Amino acid sequence: MRLSYFAILALLVVGCDGTENSDLTTVTVDFAAVVGDAPFECGGVYPLGTPEADVTFGDFRLYIHNLEHIDSAGKSVPVTLTKGDFQTDEVAMLDFENGTEECAGNGPTHTRIEGKVPMGTYEGLSFSLGVPFTQNHGNPATAPSPLNLTEMSWAWKNGYKFLRVDAGSSDLAGIRIHLGSTACEVDGRGLTTACDNPNRPKVVLSDFDIAADVVEVNVGALFVDTDPMKNTKDTAVGCMSDPDDPDCAPIFAALGLPFDGVDAPPQTFIRKAP
Repeated sequence: MRLSYFAILALLVVGCDGTENSDLTTVTVDFAAVVGDAPFECGGVYPLGTPEADVTFGDFRLYIHNLEHIDSAGKSVPVTLTKGDFQTDEVAMLDFENGTEECAGNGPTHTRIEGKVPMGTYEGLSFSLGVPFTQNHGNPATAPSPLNLTEMSWAWKNGYKFLRVDAGSSDLAGIRIHLGSTACEVDGRGLTTACDNPNRPKVVLSDFDIAADVVEVNVGALFVDTDPMKNTKDTAVGCMSDPDDPDCAPIFAALGLPFDGVDAPPQTFIRKAP
């Protein structure tokens, strides 16, 4: 059976679920990095921690996925991300460092996520920090951007760094907060089949004006109960998501993750900008 040009065109404008593409609207979500109440800047010096110390940052990047808008009835509606250098159709990377001063990452930043969602009235949004399990244990060398960045992968853990914060204080250089899945099981073929600690916190902002509000990512929250001048002996400097590293406890609490048998408290890392 042959289809006419107009029949083919009609098929192209109809989505896989039978809905017209005209029913979709482009949406953007803006993010801003802050350190407490101050804007995040490469080269900035911030008094942080308990006890307080001057901290500078060298990197601040994270992945998010499962972005959804919440409609007036409380229903979560998935957002299909627009593919680009910083986004697949499922995963986006937020990059707050610009490669200047102490920051040694890429020059371009990425603070706005764009996608498409069915037209409607939305009053909130939600998303998960990290990379979905189905994509977390692939090969970065063959993955699409932004999952092809080797500096955001853990070769020794066969997974991605969901969050990368590199910092330092006058007394402790090389503080690293790298969040990722741990205690992963590998089968006889070398494939990861499950992880006991997925470490993908979910963020829900229920009172959020999609058109006007901004999502703040407060890296200062990770240091509120952290001593930036000390590190537990025989552990990585900072927190590399090791479930046996006590330095991770206050950081996981700020991220809204359980740690060492303690239930997850409400996260303080991400919020709606005041």
